Amino acid sequence: MTKVRSRLTNETALARVARALGLGAHLRLGRGEERCGGRDTASNLADALEAVIGALWLDAGAGAVRAFFGTHFADLLREAVADATEINPKGELQELTQRLWQDQPEYALLSADGPPHRRRYRVGVSHRGVLLAEGEGTGIRRAESAAAAAALAVLRKADAPAARVTSEK
Repeated sequence: MTKVRSRLTNETALARVARALGLGAHLRLGRGEERCGGRDTASNLADALEAVIGALWLDAGAGAVRAFFGTHFADLLREAVADATEINPKGELQELTQRLWQDQPEYALLSADGPPHRRRYRVGVSHRGVLLAEGEGTGIRRAESAAAAAALAVLRKADAPAARVTSEK
């Protein structure tokens, strides 16, 4: 839910909705801001939409804001939910370790081999000093992602609470 919320409330998303509503045409701007294209600046549009939503809240209450949100943010909500379900092994492993053990996995670079233009990295992921898995990749992030995916596979196969928790998703 945090990922979805952040996708809906960031400046880009708010500016997109404000543009769709044509809020830029109703902004009161100084001459300099007008000359610089301030009517289509993401920060100005996002601020204006926040002000409109705040005024709607004060004037008509939470129900009106919910209705406004449902109407004008529906497409963004669908996109945010779809994006949040993308495969992200590092995020998934972190969520699992947080849920099970209230802490995070740790990644360590084990090796970097090959010429600079074709380097291969090997990374290990551990929990409380116990190596869960290793992964390789052409970049450190890719190697971390591979290690996280391997750790998730190990935890899911294990006859442990971790396997039951992740299979219930």
